[in-house]
Amino acid sequence: MYRQSGDPEIAFFWVKVQAFCPITVAVVVHFAMVFTGRSKVFKKRWPWVVLYGPPLILSIVSLLTDQIVIGVTKTYWGYTPVPAGSYFQNLIHTPYLTGMSVLSIILSFSYFLRVDDHKEKKRALHVSLGCFVPFFLGFMTQAILPNLNIRTPELTAFGAALQELFLGYAIWKYDLFSLNPVTAANNIVSTMSDLLILARPNGRIVMTNQAVTKALGFREKELIHTQLTTIMSGDVIRSFSEEAEIHDGVQIGARSEGTTGIDHLEATLIARDGTKIPASVAISILKEKDGIQAGYVVIARDVTSQKQAEEALKKSEEKYRTILENIEDAYYEVDIACNFTFFNDSLCKILGYSKDELMGVNNRQHTDKENDKMIYQAFNKVYRTGKPNIGTQYEIIRKDGTRRQVEASASLMKDAEDKPIGFRGIIRDITQRKQAEEELKGYAAELERSNQELEQFAYIASHDLQEPLRMVASYTQLLARRYRGKLDSDADEFIAYAVDGATRMQGLINDLLTYSRIGTKGKDFEPTDCEAVFDRTLDNLQKAVEESGAKISHDPLPTVMADGMQLGQLFQNLIGNAIKFRSEEHPSIHVSCERIEESAIGNGQSAMNKGWIFSVRDNGIGIDPEFTGRIFIIFQRLHKRGEYPGTGIGLAVCKKIVERHGGRIWVESDPGKGSTFYFTIPLRGENSHG
Repeated sequence: MYRQSGDPEIAFFWVKVQAFCPITVAVVVHFAMVFTGRSKVFKKRWPWVVLYGPPLILSIVSLLTDQIVIGVTKTYWGYTPVPAGSYFQNLIHTPYLTGMSVLSIILSFSYFLRVDDHKEKKRALHVSLGCFVPFFLGFMTQAILPNLNIRTPELTAFGAALQELFLGYAIWKYDLFSLNPVTAANNIVSTMSDLLILARPNGRIVMTNQAVTKALGFREKELIHTQLTTIMSGDVIRSFSEEAEIHDGVQIGARSEGTTGIDHLEATLIARDGTKIPASVAISILKEKDGIQAGYVVIARDVTSQKQAEEALKKSEEKYRTILENIEDAYYEVDIACNFTFFNDSLCKILGYSKDELMGVNNRQHTDKENDKMIYQAFNKVYRTGKPNIGTQYEIIRKDGTRRQVEASASLMKDAEDKPIGFRGIIRDITQRKQAEEELKGYAAELERSNQELEQFAYIASHDLQEPLRMVASYTQLLARRYRGKLDSDADEFIAYAVDGATRMQGLINDLLTYSRIGTKGKDFEPTDCEAVFDRTLDNLQKAVEESGAKISHDPLPTVMADGMQLGQLFQNLIGNAIKFRSEEHPSIHVSCERIEESAIGNGQSAMNKGWIFSVRDNGIGIDPEFTGRIFIIFQRLHKRGEYPGTGIGLAVCKKIVERHGGRIWVESDPGKGSTFYFTIPLRGENSHG
């Protein structure tokens, strides 16, 4: 009606407004697609471009050019637009509007014919009329009636107004913009993570959702009309037969009227590349109202992660059970009241009861009152603090009445809500260990007493032997001086042997006396300046140093808690040996020291938390690694007496001095390349009195 205006300017204005008609037609088509459940195509970008791109171009051309309307002219009904009659109008604009209008009619009317629900049919009818009326009025006034020479106003705009009324009424009346069941169902199907397959009674696939293509690697077109066996194997295939209501001889119960189904079938899905995927399958058998089977809805869930978790849990449980059944220690679990709820066979062996006899019995039942109180206090502490209790030792009473010493641990068990539900722990039979400890204590006491007696004997023996030995040595030396050359040669040789033997015996006794005094006559430990001790040592060895041409150097040395006299003797013995056991080169000796913090000492030695590690390095003849342990044993010599002097007690004295200070001593050496002696002094001795 607005196109037949009495004012040419108003008529031309409405002509320009109608230039946007292609866009409104596209909106109607979009509305029809959404209404009929085809909105899922708009999840991609290209459908938007295809639907709205051309009408946007047509509207711009109509608005800015004269390809559609060249002006208005006076007619019987008022001023009417004059069509341009261009190729653009006849071949593009008009066919596009006609085609899109027909498409909206087809979409809405086919949906009207397809749906069964009465309410949905009424909604579809209103939408169909809303799409059909403007097309019909425009077609009649622009094509049919003019050819019949019937003069009528151009009613296309009037039809558009009726279309808006019909669609607006349908939207208001039926709440079309609310959740459409069909649209909602399509959205659910397309976005669900489970695999959904719709199949005919013969097992041919008619539809799949996106989860199927994503999980199995097929395109939907590749699966349509193929058999379910293409993507599924296992017992579930038997459910897609004519007797699908029977599964393994069991009647499937009805879920709802006209529908039966089965759940939780185990099946294997087959991907495009042949990968087999374990799945849990649910099948709904669809039937028509007359009971005729219409098809199947198959919902499959990938349970790979679940299967892997179950397998891992199974292996973990098997490993856990194997460990529990093979360890000698007893594992137990008790409730809050301390009644046994789980335990391994080792607990039965320790207590002497069978599993049936122990299950549900209080764990404090197998002990006396004194130990029962100890156990109660241990569990109570774990309950109050939540911290594990380790190393509680008590005595249990076995079924046969015998007593055993055990060591137990306990920790708190909690449920998913972090509430205490019981205790678990380990019980170890330490009876033999306790007996061994008692025996060891006895042996240690006996050894201590024996060592003390031996040291006392060595001291007394060496001290008491000094006087008679001194007398023997004096008289043999007197004989040698007075009668040498007056008797025959044999007498001179015999006297020389006697003098040498007495001298060596005197040296051995002096060394033995020194060795015995280390543990009995040592001084209290006190801060000792190792630099001063080192200087005194060099003064004592000055003659040997000058004769050998030795070069002795040292790094800065610390102050340590030690017996200064014994530390000096230690340095003197090690440096003296380095001078004595020299090679053809002049001796080169270097003394160094390093602070150690909680590190292993090395060479198979024990670890020491904090202290000092000294080293005395030389370039002497070296020691065969085979004998590095032997050299610290008293009176052990690696060379003949004629090669190197000495009694073989010097390194034994060093070892005893170091051990008295709580340290260790060892040697690293290569024959012909020299040796390095190491010894440690703790930062603070455990016993400052040695």
